[in-house]
Amino acid sequence: MSLPLTKILNPSDLEHEEMQFPLALLEKTADKLHQAGVLDPLPVEWRRWEYGQALRALLKAGPNPRVLEVGGSTSLFAPTVIGSGLCSTFRQMECQEWISNQGAVDKLFKQIHSVAPEKVAYPHFSLGSTFEGVFDFIACISVIENLPYDGNKEGIWHDGHTFMREFVRGLVKLLAPNGVLFLTSDLKAEQPDNAHWHWMRPPGIWTPKNWFHLGEDLISTEQMEWVMADVDFGWTGHEISPGWGYTFASAALRRLP
Repeated sequence: MSLPLTKILNPSDLEHEEMQFPLALLEKTADKLHQAGVLDPLPVEWRRWEYGQALRALLKAGPNPRVLEVGGSTSLFAPTVIGSGLCSTFRQMECQEWISNQGAVDKLFKQIHSVAPEKVAYPHFSLGSTFEGVFDFIACISVIENLPYDGNKEGIWHDGHTFMREFVRGLVKLLAPNGVLFLTSDLKAEQPDNAHWHWMRPPGIWTPKNWFHLGEDLISTEQMEWVMADVDFGWTGHEISPGWGYTFASAALRRLP
């Protein structure tokens, strides 16, 4: 049975045969970083799941894709993609304040590849038109849950004036025809959250319901489709740490020509 690219994390996903190739690439890159003194060994379960899903989605973007990673200055995704020869070009878009802090990606490429991936800075994540229609693959891994929103949990996606809605639609504009947008985010169950939550955001932003609506809205308004027809929004009850009340979700959509 195929493993969906749009789904909620289940620990058993890491044992799926379709995850073994991307996980092997991640492990190889993590070992290089660790030997260079840049990064700890292969990251925790949920990061391996996110990066593994991202690499699987990248392989659906066609040969020699032009790749943009949004918000990944210390991500393991960039060195894995570039070091494995899975792209023709690789750019990172960061908030300017983050760019000022040299991340693991820069250090890796100084020591192993001698050149860092090109970075495109937009202050406060605002998007310009310079790169519209340019990229075959865009990865936005655990970023959108940290963006501003209007304080209304339902309004986070359904209110057309929210910053987050415009941000995601802005990413779609950067995709070339047939380009793939891959997103991940923290996700929690529908019940009220009385446990730990990320300090950067208020509780209860993404749930299975509005994560599904995010994708459905893009499909109906932005000429997108699910990269794989099989999607899975079933909550497994898994938490990344007991009592924390949340896990992660991924979504992969393709821009129609």
